[in-house]
Amino acid sequence: PTVEQARQVLQAEGAQPTVEQLVHRDSAGLYSTEKPFYARMTDARLESAEWSDRRVLHMEFDVQGAGMPWLAGDSLGVIPRNSPDVVAASLACMELQANTVVSVGALDGGKNPLHHLP
Repeated sequence: PTVEQARQVLQAEGAQPTVEQLVHRDSAGLYSTEKPFYARMTDARLESAEWSDRRVLHMEFDVQGAGMPWLAGDSLGVIPRNSPDVVAASLACMELQANTVVSVGALDGGKNPLHHLP
């Protein structure tokens, strides 16, 4: 990626929702990446067996007040936020600045550094 592309990614990933975004409610229950409904995760637990090579998480979100119609097969987009304290500690541990661009490559010389993901 170019430096400009890296800056755009950093800006997007570092963005925090405003108060207005956090309280946004669409009267028809329609949300998008431009106007998302921010929901708090209320439960998360590992569902896969210890011996499994897969990691399946069961997660529950509080969508009360969203007014969203929900049907079987609907999907949910997740915009994660990291704890600023964890980010600061991780950066300190790796001796990196917050604006450092890191490239990840496969350890085995292959093309996919995340071989465990399809």
